[in-house]
Amino acid sequence: MSSGNWRRNSAAGDWHCGRFTTPRARPNKTRSSPVIEHCYRDFLLQNYDPDEREYPDAADQIREVLIHGNYLSQKDIDICLGFDLAGIADQPEIDSIRTLHEVLKSEYGPDDEHGAS
Repeated sequence: MSSGNWRRNSAAGDWHCGRFTTPRARPNKTRSSPVIEHCYRDFLLQNYDPDEREYPDAADQIREVLIHGNYLSQKDIDICLGFDLAGIADQPEIDSIRTLHEVLKSEYGPDDEHGAS
């Protein structure tokens, strides 16, 4: 199952996620952060099950569906990395969601050699 939340209106150069729209050039993190967080939340809720998603491997699903499929920049990925799972902790599939989020962190998070975890 793919998230399919982001849609590009190429004529306007805007990105659409559900009912939200954010300009293509997203210089202001405070404006785009809620949109990216909303879409990442949807991605986690729709792609936690390896038997139901497009790619069984979590790293492949993240790379192809989340990042490439939505044209995410490193700044966008950083917003996803900082996503607080507490808001969806009551979901019955939270363990699988947490695993998917941990794969994102291990694949795209800061490297240990740069002083991060």
